[in-house]
Amino acid sequence: MNDKCAGGTGAVIEKIAAKLNLSPEELAQQGTRIELHPVAGKCGVFAETDITGLQKQGVSPRELMASLFDAVVLQNLTVLARGHTLKPRVMLLGGPNVFRSRMRQAWRHHLVKLWKQQGVPFPEQDSLESLISVPPDAQFFGAIGAIEYGRTEESHVGCYRGSAPLAHHVQSNRDSQRQGGTQGLCENDTELQNFLREYSVPSTPQQSYSATELPCFLGIDGGSTSTKAVVLAPDGALIDSAYLLSQADPIKDAVTVLRELRNRFAQRQLRFKILGVAVTDTQRIS
Repeated sequence: MNDKCAGGTGAVIEKIAAKLNLSPEELAQQGTRIELHPVAGKCGVFAETDITGLQKQGVSPRELMASLFDAVVLQNLTVLARGHTLKPRVMLLGGPNVFRSRMRQAWRHHLVKLWKQQGVPFPEQDSLESLISVPPDAQFFGAIGAIEYGRTEESHVGCYRGSAPLAHHVQSNRDSQRQGGTQGLCENDTELQNFLREYSVPSTPQQSYSATELPCFLGIDGGSTSTKAVVLAPDGALIDSAYLLSQADPIKDAVTVLRELRNRFAQRQLRFKILGVAVTDTQRIS
């Protein structure tokens, strides 16, 4: 049903959980009802961007994951169902529904709400677990479906001939990829050196200073995927910089890049004398 990018795949959920430093055991404990926040469930990239923004506002990892599960369910009901209403009884399949209790809770909450809004009759005396269930082998239904589909084909179609033809197919694809492909950016070493000379980012020069305390301005940019810091001289010249891929905690990320800069200065027997600090997403300079 899904021909667009979606944030509900197990890979996206695991990636965001790793970004939030949540262990599998902590993910399995997402059962309590907690505050939810708006997250885009249509695309994994959008979802991760929203999660990062909320994280910087101080939202807890448990609330962030619960919000992600809620967004995934709403995405399925509003977009992937293509205007159809899922009727009782509903079977939830796939790994995320098997291993994430909070996602099962989100399904049950939103389906019951939808049924009541649209006047869909359902036996309210039955438990939600029986109306909206997850079979024990739900993560294998895709593979089981492939087997059942194959059983309807004629005997000569898809006949298993051992692993040798598969190995040959994989190797022949690799060989064709080595022989094909597009032309490289450079045909020879001279072109490569010219390319590097024109497009390489110049390295920051290691300046020498007579004083042990260096007056400077500090700039910090905490982005969605990385944290950057620069040290500028009073005349605006770049003295040094640091870069770090985000490690889920923006405060710790800022501390890490600042510690890196401080250690570099210490190796040159220099200390900061901060004249001012500028930080992205604020309008104050101190």
